[in-house]
Amino acid sequence: MDSAQLDTIRQSLRKQLNAIVNVQACYTPPHTSQIIVHTWTGVVIHIQIVTAPMKTRSIRHMVQEATDSGIGSLFILDRQLLPAPDIRLTVPEWLMAIHVLAHERIYCVSVGDRGVVIEQLHFEPIGATGDMAARYGPAVKLERLRYLRTIVKPRYIRGEWQIADFGVDAFWKDPYEARHTSAGAHYYRPDPREYQWKSWSSTGWDQPSTQDIPRPVMPARDRITTAYELLNLERGATKEEVSAAYRRLALDYHPDTSTLPSAEAEAKFRALSEAYEAIQRANRWK
Repeated sequence: MDSAQLDTIRQSLRKQLNAIVNVQACYTPPHTSQIIVHTWTGVVIHIQIVTAPMKTRSIRHMVQEATDSGIGSLFILDRQLLPAPDIRLTVPEWLMAIHVLAHERIYCVSVGDRGVVIEQLHFEPIGATGDMAARYGPAVKLERLRYLRTIVKPRYIRGEWQIADFGVDAFWKDPYEARHTSAGAHYYRPDPREYQWKSWSSTGWDQPSTQDIPRPVMPARDRITTAYELLNLERGATKEEVSAAYRRLALDYHPDTSTLPSAEAEAKFRALSEAYEAIQRANRWK
């Protein structure tokens, strides 16, 4: 990946991330391969575009430094660094570190005829050989950005880290049945004890769930706090302040008056309206 492609990728991802409802702003610092995301809930996420193989200790240092500052980390790799689909291989430790951090997947990016595309790769164990098979899932549409505290157990990246992801389904688990390669090698389900989610928060309205952990219920207090933040208000704002903020933002986001692309305006106006309704219900103003 050359510098021109990297710049194209960062600008494209910045535009897509800015369209996510709870993303407040994105920045692309010069002379770096990072994208810095700020959300309306005060979360900061560092997205690292990886253009060359890394040392595992460098990955650990980056995640440690970010976690210590309360920042979430998300890695997106140059597609050229990854194996071809369905190939059998011994995965380098640094790739396994990123794979485990992202809950058994790696996000990768390429630039082609379809523009900038983000794919997802899952390494699936083959029997007890230690080898893996590279399985690619559907392209990722950037509609959600999650922020999670994750406990990781493999020794090379062991720790409790703040991690971000795009909140897409685990494509390799749907359905998750025994499969065979063309050579007859048997796949088995990865051990879920390799990592676990201790706690989490989402930067969108939808909340994550897994097959291994019961779906937690977001407290009403947190939902209402987020609703106030979407209106750029502190919790406890008066009815008049809430109404004024809603009217002001509605002009910016209503599809009939917004300067944003139609789909983005509709999504943001819908989230704004839901937040306004939630605040009214919580305060019994209607």
